[in-house]
Amino acid sequence: MIFRQRPKPEAEIPTASMADIAFLLIIFFMVSTTLLEEKGLSMVLPEPGEETKIRPENITHVLLDNTGRIKIDGVYYDLSSVRKVIEDKLAAKPGTLIVSFNIQPECRYGTMIDVFDELRLADARKISLVPPKGAK
Repeated sequence: MIFRQRPKPEAEIPTASMADIAFLLIIFFMVSTTLLEEKGLSMVLPEPGEETKIRPENITHVLLDNTGRIKIDGVYYDLSSVRKVIEDKLAAKPGTLIVSFNIQPECRYGTMIDVFDELRLADARKISLVPPKGAK
């Protein structure tokens, strides 16, 4: 007696609803994911054209030059001493001192952020960013 071999059924994965499942997963992750807010420097900017007169003795000038050196009121300091110097100046004139932060255009961005962080850690609340010469 001769037996015929039955053809073996091929294994198949049903893909008819694969697109539906993919779209449902995309929608689920879009809805359940929280978007991160951009973290930046929080500042209160004045209204355009608003100008306030400030006495020169109430301003501390912080200059960050092209090479990354920090000059506070004409004296050079390293980054580690900026906080102490600003804290001392703020203690001498509480509530009235304004820090004028002047950054040269060729200065590294990371250095500027490091100095700005030190100013904020010294609890300097009134910081004025000076635009480079010729900026509008």
